[in-house]
Amino acid sequence: MENNFFSDCVNNGYINMVKFNKLCYTGVPVKYRGFAYKVLLGIYTKDLYEINEIDSNNFIKYMQMLETKENIAEKNLFKSHTASYCKFPVSEKIIHQIYIDILRLNKEYRIVCGIDFSYIYMNILLINAVKRPAIEYIQGMSDLVIPFFIIFIKNEIEKYFSDVKHFDTVCEPDEDFVDVEKISRKQLLSWESSVFFCFDALMHKIGHNFVNMHDTLINRTKKELKKVDKEIFLYLKKIDLDLHFFVFRWFNCLFIREFEIEKWFNIFTSFLSSEKEEFLINFALALIVKCRKDILGKEFSEVISHMQNLSNKNIDVCEILGKAVYIKYEIEY
Repeated sequence: MENNFFSDCVNNGYINMVKFNKLCYTGVPVKYRGFAYKVLLGIYTKDLYEINEIDSNNFIKYMQMLETKENIAEKNLFKSHTASYCKFPVSEKIIHQIYIDILRLNKEYRIVCGIDFSYIYMNILLINAVKRPAIEYIQGMSDLVIPFFIIFIKNEIEKYFSDVKHFDTVCEPDEDFVDVEKISRKQLLSWESSVFFCFDALMHKIGHNFVNMHDTLINRTKKELKKVDKEIFLYLKKIDLDLHFFVFRWFNCLFIREFEIEKWFNIFTSFLSSEKEEFLINFALALIVKCRKDILGKEFSEVISHMQNLSNKNIDVCEILGKAVYIKYEIEY
């Protein structure tokens, strides 16, 4: 590894994971996020000399999940710039659910340099539905592809076309800003495979939460809130406001809808560097306590409105992360 952000975590080509996790918890510079996430998600091993082989093998595996179709005619599928589509049969119901959810995503997370890459979300989410039949697809999963799309597609393509001046990153796909054919099919698919394997590894770690959300995370959050701030706990109970009304979305989408994307990357990196469920609970508790004055004394509708619209509240993420660490030790000790 070059002398870079992670140099102090590496010795003789091997990563010290304790140091690596500790360093990542405080945030990772944009240029190193792809590497960091592959390590934190367990895609890369501690041995840095295995990285190229792992990426090559994953690319081959991903290609085996796709098939080439020059003239796509299936309903509710986006056109692929590589003419490669998920090869597995998926029910029309699931295809439609995924299609609608992708369309709901902000264009800046689908369209890069005037090119629509929505098909990448479709391929990845369809393959995931096949791999995980007990879950298939749950609304909000498309949001969890976003960080990997930004790192391995958006950032890489914008870097590739950095010599093209005065283009908008968000625009209609018909506008002739860049020629996607200048990027090789293999390169596009290589980037796409990185998105898939990161998302797949994330689902492997948190997929069970989609099935048992209420019985595990939400109930545990209620229990811990009573310890951390009994006054808030009792007040929410008094106005008959169940945490489920807002915490469910927080956990389902890992808070991505609650924060501006660059701030959210700090949250996500800290999440990957921690005990996953404990982090989600402690961060949620810290966020609730932060909103204390917007909860106590307010009506049901006011509290719901505030807690479901945190994205425009300009909340200090570092403050919440620090509070979450404090709560972790408060709960444990």
